[in-house]
Amino acid sequence: MVYGKWNFGKSELSASYDFSGNKTTGSDVKETTDYTLSDGSIRTIERNDVETLRKGLAHDVKFTYNYADSTAYVFQVSLSDNIGNEPGNYSIKDVVDGGEHQTATYRNSSRSNSPVLDLYLFRQLTPRQSITANAVGTYINTNTSNYFDEGAPYQYDVKGRTASALTEMIYENKLKPFDFSAGLNYRYKYTKNDYLGDAYALTEMNSNNLYGFSEIKGMLKNFRYALELGVSYIHYNQNEHNYDFWTFRSKASLAYNFKNGMQLSYTLDMGDRASRIAMINDATIMTNSMEYTVGNPALKPSRDMDQSIRLSYTNHRWSTFIDGFYRYCNKPNMAHYERIADDKFIYTQINQKEIDLLRISAYANYWILPEKLQASVYGGMQRCFNYGNDYSHFYTSWYYTCDLTAYLGNFTLRAYVDNGNRFLEGEKKGYSGAYTALQASYQHKDWQFSLTWGNPLTQNYKSSGNEILNKDLHKLTTVYDRSSGNCLFLGVSWRMSHGKTYQSASKTINLKDTDNGIMK
Repeated sequence: MVYGKWNFGKSELSASYDFSGNKTTGSDVKETTDYTLSDGSIRTIERNDVETLRKGLAHDVKFTYNYADSTAYVFQVSLSDNIGNEPGNYSIKDVVDGGEHQTATYRNSSRSNSPVLDLYLFRQLTPRQSITANAVGTYINTNTSNYFDEGAPYQYDVKGRTASALTEMIYENKLKPFDFSAGLNYRYKYTKNDYLGDAYALTEMNSNNLYGFSEIKGMLKNFRYALELGVSYIHYNQNEHNYDFWTFRSKASLAYNFKNGMQLSYTLDMGDRASRIAMINDATIMTNSMEYTVGNPALKPSRDMDQSIRLSYTNHRWSTFIDGFYRYCNKPNMAHYERIADDKFIYTQINQKEIDLLRISAYANYWILPEKLQASVYGGMQRCFNYGNDYSHFYTSWYYTCDLTAYLGNFTLRAYVDNGNRFLEGEKKGYSGAYTALQASYQHKDWQFSLTWGNPLTQNYKSSGNEILNKDLHKLTTVYDRSSGNCLFLGVSWRMSHGKTYQSASKTINLKDTDNGIMK
């Protein structure tokens, strides 16, 4: 990454360029699937990688102009583009079906670019009143090609185009004894994804999302409070599918500060959650010789309620908290697997009953030697509840992270370990691998050097895995990534600055859209 900033008067120009590239041959996927057929028999197929290649290039370019008149007026305009290219990924699999072996090749490639225009404005109207606005326009152009020959050749291409406009405006008035703010958020997205070849389909959809809200926040002695009320409206149409979806949204938070450095806080957040555009596609894609992924244009958003409570304590050496979090999702988009007439299996999403999540966690950070040696520990329990139309799945997992850092003048030494992440959503139980790292860094004037040893002495690193728990389709998938085990990362950075310091805009609204809407 290379960047530069030049300021003159009340203006600043900045430019940045970020390039990344990768080529990896050390990732292997092992998959075992049990298919329960219509006659009650079970067909087991193993798909194991023999050879894989993943490579890609990414370029991020950004130009920004910023005008700031003290704290009374800030205007910022930026133009950026993200260009990605994955020219030829493939995996060669050994497919074992009923004791018979066959070799299957899976190939995919993609090219994309996403120019973004971002306008930001802050205006201090009076000493108490201000207005903030952000407008973002995004265009995403994606072309993909996909092929596999498990059983028989299957190939399709996707020409994807999306355009979106996102705007938000907030008015704030610092009244007594509270601050009042009101705002409006509008999002429009147009998607046209053309599936060509064996997965022929044309997906063209429009969605409009309007959200209006108002908020008061303030302090009353040792109490800090905030209350937000709003209404959300979503209009969506795709061919003959359309709906109008209204949601009453609210958010409330209360916090009480004790005199001994302890604080108790509670937050309630009610809102809606829409599925990723990809699963709303009116398309059907074959994923292997036995399975299809089917979009569902009739999917609707869910209504969610989040609640959290936290008790924290801080002094000059300790920083700790314990908290609880509970999420209730009403009629969410959940996985649905179905065996069809020819003993094939489809995966789609439909609005089903309920998903709940309970999480309890604790954190402690302690200066063993003030400003020299610091230790932190974080961990807890997570309980997942999934109530589908014809299934109920529950799962409890435990997680932790430990971090030890020593500051020795210009040297910094760090040791980190976690046990990964586990979850169950719908009918998929997921796992991300545990991670261990040892790091040493050195600061010399404007130069910084770092050396990180990731997953020491682990040659065949288990990076992720998942298990599908459907009664007719049970699948166990494990991903081994040799390139992430026993690996070394070398980092070098150099920062040069000259001239006066410029106070850039600190954006309080950051709108973005990165969803290309393509189903895989």
